[in-house]
Amino acid sequence: MEKQCPICGRPARNNVATYCEYGCAKLSARARMVDNHEEREQRVQAIKAAWQNGAFRCHYTGVELNIQDSSSPFYLTFDHVVPRSPSEIVVCAAAINDVKSDCTEEEFKYNTAALFEHFKDGRPLCQSDFRFSHYKRHRQSLRE
Repeated sequence: MEKQCPICGRPARNNVATYCEYGCAKLSARARMVDNHEEREQRVQAIKAAWQNGAFRCHYTGVELNIQDSSSPFYLTFDHVVPRSPSEIVVCAAAINDVKSDCTEEEFKYNTAALFEHFKDGRPLCQSDFRFSHYKRHRQSLRE
């Protein structure tokens, strides 16, 4: 019986290898680069969950992810569904991760929908049209 990659289920490189020849070993190593055991396991599970229809796919958009070129906007990244919480981690495109930033998944969807409506009909937005319960960016004071 042929060995299968524990990430994507494709055949392992050979009878000795654990992973396939398509980059799953590298993804697994990236997932395990954090000290927190819970987060490591969440990352491995996120990679497995992202394997759909023959490709790794973004949790938020379903777009096919690039696992080789870290400069691609579609490069596979890990996202904390709740910012800075290791309890739920998903895989998403680097550009989507940048946009989602310090938002929960619900806030991301809500804020994206508000922006869509603004771009569609031109209605001006105000600060109360957005939700940012986890926004924690540190900014220097203008007085400094």
